[in-house]
Amino acid sequence: SVNEKTLALYRSKYPKIKDKLGFLPTWVDPDVFFPAEADKNVIRAGLRTVYPELPVSAKWVLFVGRLQEQKAPLRLIETFGAFHRDEPSSVFILIAEGNLKAAAQNRAKELSLESSVFFLGNKNQQELAQYYRASDVLLLTSNFEGMPRCVLEALGSGLPVVTMRVGEVALVMTNPGCGLIVDSFEPADLALALKQVTANVTEHTHAERLKAVSGFHPRTVLAPLYEKMRSLHNTPCRS
Repeated sequence: SVNEKTLALYRSKYPKIKDKLGFLPTWVDPDVFFPAEADKNVIRAGLRTVYPELPVSAKWVLFVGRLQEQKAPLRLIETFGAFHRDEPSSVFILIAEGNLKAAAQNRAKELSLESSVFFLGNKNQQELAQYYRASDVLLLTSNFEGMPRCVLEALGSGLPVVTMRVGEVALVMTNPGCGLIVDSFEPADLALALKQVTANVTEHTHAERLKAVSGFHPRTVLAPLYEKMRSLHNTPCRS
């Protein structure tokens, strides 16, 4: 399980096999997701060769994930709408696909955000890493989560996060440089957190975010799993 609460639930429900159940965090590959050495505007200029509508000098809010009910895409759009009222030059970039994409696009139109919201579809990991490095904040407004990989990828790329208190985000976001966890489902409250994080982003360093994810690299997370697999492989079968 990638969620401690789920693990506790199953261990209580199936006590006879509780020792066979365990918590396995998600992880981030530091060889792919790492902070940029180049200036952010240089990265943005490169991305504009594909999407020339993206402004270089603006605040970029990023979402990475599925446009499905779990991720609450309408709340995403409404949160950005509330933020956009105070930051009218800001843009919202969604690296995402899903069955609620049309509904999210319609909500953006209803809020007159068509020119500020960009649905860019899915990207490979190298492309995705560039969007993390080019953005100012990752926004996550999910109804529920396990341990969202996008939070690890964002922090590993030096990007702060605004998220609700879902799943295991608190296990990862362990210092002020990581961003803010919001105890509310209200778009206005989430938008306020976006404003606070984007206003104070220079007060914190990449080092704080990298420290937060340092325990979630593949070698650290997967080593115990592989060792368990080896142990099982080398255990004689009982007839």
